[in-house]
Amino acid sequence: MKPMELIHELNEAVCVSDPVTYEILFLNKKAEELFSSGGYEKKKCYQLLQNRTEPCSFCKNHLLSAESEYIWGKVNCMMNKGYLLKDKLIPWGGGTASMKVGIDISRVQEERKKARQRFKTAQILLDCVRILTADKRLEEALCAVLEKIGRFYRAERVCVFEMDRNGEKVYSSYEWENPHMGAERVGLRTPPPRYFPALARWAEDAQMQTVQITDVEDWKRDHPREYIQMKKWGIGSLLAVPFFLEGQGFGYVEVDNLRQHQQEVSFLQSLSYFLVNELHKHRLHSTIEYQSSHDELTGLFNRRKYQDDVREYQRSPSRTVGVIFADVDNLKITNDFKGHEAGDKLILRITDKLRQAFYGHAIYRVGGDEFVIVVKDLEIDAFLKLFEKAKQRFMLGEKSEISMGSAWESGTVDLEKLREIADKRMYYEKRRHKQDQINREAYY
Repeated sequence: MKPMELIHELNEAVCVSDPVTYEILFLNKKAEELFSSGGYEKKKCYQLLQNRTEPCSFCKNHLLSAESEYIWGKVNCMMNKGYLLKDKLIPWGGGTASMKVGIDISRVQEERKKARQRFKTAQILLDCVRILTADKRLEEALCAVLEKIGRFYRAERVCVFEMDRNGEKVYSSYEWENPHMGAERVGLRTPPPRYFPALARWAEDAQMQTVQITDVEDWKRDHPREYIQMKKWGIGSLLAVPFFLEGQGFGYVEVDNLRQHQQEVSFLQSLSYFLVNELHKHRLHSTIEYQSSHDELTGLFNRRKYQDDVREYQRSPSRTVGVIFADVDNLKITNDFKGHEAGDKLILRITDKLRQAFYGHAIYRVGGDEFVIVVKDLEIDAFLKLFEKAKQRFMLGEKSEISMGSAWESGTVDLEKLREIADKRMYYEKRRHKQDQINREAYY
């Protein structure tokens, strides 16, 4: 094969031109495909290759020699591609010509760019994992992680949605908003700030797959209800990635109004594994903490919580405090003659009335039939009015379901001693209730 035939077969563009007049003397097949569909005869290299009307200011002809190649790089604005150029002076037709060999490096540059982005993505993912697994409060960790997710996608909002403990409903638990697009908010959100029926059904039906909405207008016809909801919240694009625990849907992380990396789903999918682990640990911790401080039957605070709060009160006392001690009348008789199920129902009925009567105040079940209510920062008249009104709730005709005693003090007080005073007054009240019952039975 002749030399010119070999040059024609090269995959690189080759151009031979006069170094003085810039007239093109030769283009191989690759160069013709790229620059000269209509021929190159009598055309200047700067016209055909660069779409210029005069010689290029960056031309390197004056630096070329016949002994070695001059290697340099340049982006061709016509092609919007980067080229590695190898220039050299060669013999041509009895004189000297400039030969340029252009190697397309745009693909290499693109691959390098992608590799750098993959590395950067992996670094961000690693940072998120470190934050989540560090020894810090979950809310603090999520604050940092959701921000990193939001910055990565240049998003307006990032939310975490969780299934409830029964796996029946979806609620929004954490949210971050870009401070450049509104107030920055991170934290536990109750009640749910929003509820998208389509995503909720998608989660609740356990058909959880990644949802990508590049343009909310695409949902207008087939999902009008969800379209209205998303328009209301100013959502134009959305990415939602589910997370699972032992094969069951646990929730999903949602990114709203993405401005970059819209197709980068794997980042969020990888991160979701670590998110669900930390959320699950937090839920288990919350459950254990709740069980340790609440009564199993009634859901009220238990005796242990009362003792903890007494110690805390000694460190941070309130301006005034009132204590009410309550004891359910005839619980033992109910248990003995009607069974413990009936006794439990009685306790639950009493609990409901206590919650209504002392809404907003701390109520403790400290024994099987004993309750303590602590009322802070209420003046004596208001406290006694609250106490008397509560007693009326438990009247069944002429008799009461419970006996109650109260005590109130201002200034520095020993909360436990106040409870003992209320307990004694409750005992006198209970004796009076029993005597009243004896009198009524004797009368009838």
